[in-house]
Amino acid sequence: ADQLSHKRKSTLPTFDPFSRTTPAHRLFASSLRMQDEIVQVCKALRNNGKITNLDLTFNSIDSDGIRMLASALGSTLGQSLNLSNNMIGVEGSLHVADMLRTNTRLTALNLFRNDLYAEGLRNIAEELLSNTTLRSLSIHTNNLHAESEWLLGHMLRRNSTLTSLDLSNNDIGASGAQQIGQGLRINCSLEWLCLYWTGISAKGGELLGDVLAFNT
Repeated sequence: ADQLSHKRKSTLPTFDPFSRTTPAHRLFASSLRMQDEIVQVCKALRNNGKITNLDLTFNSIDSDGIRMLASALGSTLGQSLNLSNNMIGVEGSLHVADMLRTNTRLTALNLFRNDLYAEGLRNIAEELLSNTTLRSLSIHTNNLHAESEWLLGHMLRRNSTLTSLDLSNNDIGASGAQQIGQGLRINCSLEWLCLYWTGISAKGGELLGDVLAFNT
Protein backbone atom coordinates (compact mmCIF):
# COMPACT_ATOMS: atom_id res chain seq x y z
CA ALA A 1 0.00 0.00 0.00
CA ASP A 2 1.21 3.51 -0.76
CA GLN A 3 0.07 4.75 2.65
CA LEU A 4 -0.41 2.82 5.85
CA SER A 5 -2.28 3.97 8.94
CA HIS A 6 -1.79 2.15 12.23
CA LYS A 7 -4.41 1.95 14.96
CA ARG A 8 -3.32 0.56 18.26
CA LYS A 9 -4.14 -3.13 18.74
CA SER A 10 -5.00 -4.68 22.03
CA THR A 11 -2.71 -7.66 21.36
CA LEU A 12 0.88 -6.69 20.65
CA PRO A 13 1.92 -9.70 18.53
CA THR A 14 -0.62 -8.66 15.86
CA PHE A 15 1.06 -5.25 15.40
CA ASP A 16 2.74 -5.17 11.99
CA PRO A 17 3.48 -1.62 10.75
CA PHE A 18 4.55 -2.84 7.32
CA SER A 19 3.35 -5.47 4.93
CA ARG A 20 6.14 -7.97 4.43
CA THR A 21 5.38 -8.21 0.74
CA THR A 22 4.67 -4.61 -0.30
CA PRO A 23 7.15 -1.91 0.77
CA ALA A 24 5.45 1.18 2.23
CA HIS A 25 6.63 4.66 1.30
CA ARG A 26 4.60 6.48 3.96
CA LEU A 27 3.93 5.40 7.53
CA PHE A 28 1.65 6.96 10.12
CA ALA A 29 1.71 5.38 13.58
CA SER A 30 0.08 7.06 16.55
CA SER A 31 -0.55 6.19 20.21
CA LEU A 32 2.37 3.79 20.56
CA ARG A 33 2.18 4.05 24.33
CA MET A 34 4.17 0.93 25.10
CA GLN A 35 7.91 0.57 24.59
CA ASP A 36 7.44 -2.82 22.94
CA GLU A 37 5.37 -1.22 20.19
CA ILE A 38 8.09 1.33 19.45
CA VAL A 39 10.66 -1.48 19.35
CA GLN A 40 8.55 -3.30 16.76
CA VAL A 41 8.30 -0.16 14.63
CA CYS A 42 12.11 0.17 14.75
CA LYS A 43 12.56 -3.44 13.68
CA ALA A 44 10.19 -2.91 10.79
CA LEU A 45 11.99 0.26 9.72
CA ARG A 46 15.28 -1.62 9.53
CA ASN A 47 13.68 -4.07 7.10
CA ASN A 48 12.14 -1.40 4.90
CA GLY A 49 14.54 0.93 3.09
CA LYS A 50 11.99 2.83 1.04
CA ILE A 51 10.23 5.00 3.62
CA THR A 52 10.05 8.62 2.50
CA ASN A 53 7.48 10.07 4.93
CA LEU A 54 7.29 8.97 8.56
CA ASP A 55 4.69 10.43 10.93
CA LEU A 56 5.06 9.42 14.58
CA THR A 57 2.88 12.10 16.15
CA PHE A 58 1.52 11.51 19.70
CA ASN A 59 3.57 8.47 20.65
CA SER A 60 5.13 9.40 24.02
CA ILE A 61 8.55 8.89 22.42
CA ASP A 62 11.19 9.79 25.00
CA SER A 63 15.00 9.90 24.80
CA ASP A 64 15.24 6.10 24.67
CA GLY A 65 12.61 5.92 21.97
CA ILE A 66 14.28 8.52 19.75
CA ARG A 67 17.63 6.78 20.28
CA MET A 68 16.15 3.55 18.91
CA LEU A 69 14.48 5.37 16.04
CA ALA A 70 17.63 7.24 15.06
CA SER A 71 19.54 3.97 15.00
CA ALA A 72 16.82 2.20 13.01
CA LEU A 73 16.47 4.98 10.45
CA GLY A 74 20.17 5.57 9.91
CA SER A 75 20.54 7.14 6.48
CA THR A 76 17.54 5.36 4.93
CA LEU A 77 14.69 7.80 5.64
CA GLY A 78 14.09 10.39 2.97
CA GLN A 79 11.96 13.53 2.77
CA SER A 80 10.04 14.03 6.02
CA LEU A 81 9.88 13.01 9.67
CA ASN A 82 7.10 14.21 11.99
CA LEU A 83 7.88 13.74 15.69
CA SER A 84 5.45 16.31 17.04
CA ASN A 85 3.79 15.91 20.45
CA ASN A 86 6.28 13.49 21.94
CA MET A 87 8.66 13.66 24.92
CA ILE A 88 12.08 13.84 23.25
CA GLY A 89 13.49 16.38 25.70
CA VAL A 90 17.05 17.63 26.06
CA GLU A 91 18.66 14.19 26.21
CA GLY A 92 16.72 12.99 23.19
CA SER A 93 17.83 16.03 21.19
CA LEU A 94 21.32 14.52 21.11
CA HIS A 95 19.93 11.58 19.14
CA VAL A 96 18.04 13.92 16.82
CA ALA A 97 21.34 15.69 16.18
CA ASP A 98 23.01 12.34 15.45
CA MET A 99 20.28 11.55 12.94
CA LEU A 100 20.79 14.90 11.20
CA ARG A 101 24.48 14.11 11.00
CA THR A 102 24.10 10.67 9.44
CA ASN A 103 20.98 11.14 7.32
CA THR A 104 21.72 13.07 4.14
CA ARG A 105 18.24 12.67 2.65
CA LEU A 106 15.92 14.16 5.27
CA THR A 107 14.44 17.47 4.08
CA ALA A 108 11.66 18.17 6.62
CA LEU A 109 11.62 17.71 10.41
CA ASN A 110 8.75 18.54 12.75
CA LEU A 111 9.65 18.71 16.46
CA PHE A 112 6.55 20.58 17.66
CA ARG A 113 6.01 20.31 21.43
CA ASN A 114 8.91 18.15 22.59
CA ASP A 115 10.30 20.12 25.57
CA LEU A 116 13.64 20.83 23.92
CA TYR A 117 14.47 23.98 25.90
CA ALA A 118 17.60 26.01 25.08
CA GLU A 119 20.00 23.12 25.63
CA GLY A 120 18.12 20.81 23.28
CA LEU A 121 18.00 23.54 20.67
CA ARG A 122 21.75 23.98 21.00
CA ASN A 123 22.35 20.32 20.19
CA ILE A 124 20.22 20.53 17.05
CA ALA A 125 21.37 24.00 15.94
CA GLU A 126 25.02 22.97 16.14
CA GLU A 127 24.34 20.12 13.74
CA LEU A 128 22.52 22.47 11.36
CA LEU A 129 25.66 24.57 11.02
CA SER A 130 26.97 21.99 8.57
CA ASN A 131 23.78 20.20 7.45
CA THR A 132 23.08 20.77 3.75
CA THR A 133 19.87 18.78 3.21
CA LEU A 134 17.22 19.85 5.76
CA ARG A 135 14.94 22.50 4.26
CA SER A 136 12.04 22.69 6.72
CA LEU A 137 12.20 22.72 10.52
CA SER A 138 9.44 23.25 13.09
CA ILE A 139 10.35 23.79 16.74
CA HIS A 140 6.95 25.29 17.59
CA THR A 141 6.18 25.20 21.35
CA ASN A 142 9.45 24.01 22.87
CA ASN A 143 9.99 26.34 25.84
CA LEU A 144 12.55 28.45 24.02
CA HIS A 145 13.40 31.97 25.14
CA ALA A 146 15.54 34.91 24.01
CA GLU A 147 18.82 33.14 24.86
CA SER A 148 17.77 30.26 22.62
CA GLU A 149 17.34 32.60 19.70
CA TRP A 150 21.00 33.60 19.82
CA LEU A 151 21.68 30.00 18.82
CA LEU A 152 19.23 30.28 15.93
CA GLY A 153 20.71 33.59 14.83
CA HIS A 154 24.15 32.01 14.77
CA MET A 155 22.82 28.99 12.87
CA LEU A 156 21.09 31.19 10.29
CA ARG A 157 24.35 32.98 9.59
CA ARG A 158 25.98 29.67 8.71
CA ASN A 159 23.15 27.58 7.23
CA SER A 160 22.24 28.22 3.60
CA THR A 161 19.83 25.30 3.13
CA LEU A 162 16.80 25.92 5.38
CA THR A 163 13.93 27.58 3.55
CA SER A 164 11.21 27.19 6.22
CA LEU A 165 11.46 27.74 9.99
CA ASP A 166 8.58 27.69 12.51
CA LEU A 167 9.38 29.22 15.92
CA SER A 168 5.79 29.83 17.03
CA ASN A 169 4.71 29.84 20.67
CA ASN A 170 8.18 30.32 22.14
CA ASP A 171 9.20 33.22 24.38
CA ILE A 172 11.46 34.98 21.89
CA GLY A 173 10.76 38.62 22.68
CA ALA A 174 12.25 41.69 21.04
CA SER A 175 15.83 40.71 21.93
CA GLY A 176 15.35 37.29 20.35
CA ALA A 177 13.93 38.92 17.23
CA GLN A 178 17.05 41.05 17.05
CA GLN A 179 19.28 37.95 17.19
CA ILE A 180 17.29 36.27 14.44
CA GLY A 181 17.41 39.46 12.43
CA GLN A 182 21.19 39.55 12.62
CA GLY A 183 21.28 36.04 11.21
CA LEU A 184 18.92 37.02 8.40
CA ARG A 185 21.18 39.87 7.36
CA ILE A 186 23.53 37.20 6.05
CA ASN A 187 21.11 34.34 5.32
CA CYS A 188 19.37 34.69 1.96
CA SER A 189 17.94 31.16 1.69
CA LEU A 190 15.14 31.31 4.30
CA GLU A 191 11.82 31.96 2.55
CA TRP A 192 9.25 31.35 5.34
CA LEU A 193 9.60 32.30 9.01
CA CYS A 194 6.70 31.84 11.45
CA LEU A 195 6.75 33.87 14.67
CA TYR A 196 3.17 33.60 15.94
CA TRP A 197 2.78 34.03 19.74
CA THR A 198 6.45 34.78 20.36
CA GLY A 199 6.13 38.14 22.11
CA ILE A 200 8.46 39.94 19.74
CA SER A 201 6.47 43.17 20.30
CA ALA A 202 6.31 46.14 17.97
CA LYS A 203 9.99 46.83 18.54
CA GLY A 204 11.00 43.32 17.50
CA GLY A 205 8.72 43.51 14.48
CA GLU A 206 10.35 46.78 13.46
CA LEU A 207 13.81 45.27 13.77
CA LEU A 208 12.84 42.31 11.61
CA GLY A 209 11.13 44.59 9.12
CA ASP A 210 14.34 46.55 8.65
CA VAL A 211 16.24 43.34 8.06
CA LEU A 212 13.71 41.99 5.58
CA ALA A 213 13.91 45.22 3.62
CA PHE A 214 17.66 44.69 3.44
CA ASN A 215 17.48 40.94 2.74
CA THR A 216 16.70 40.28 -0.90
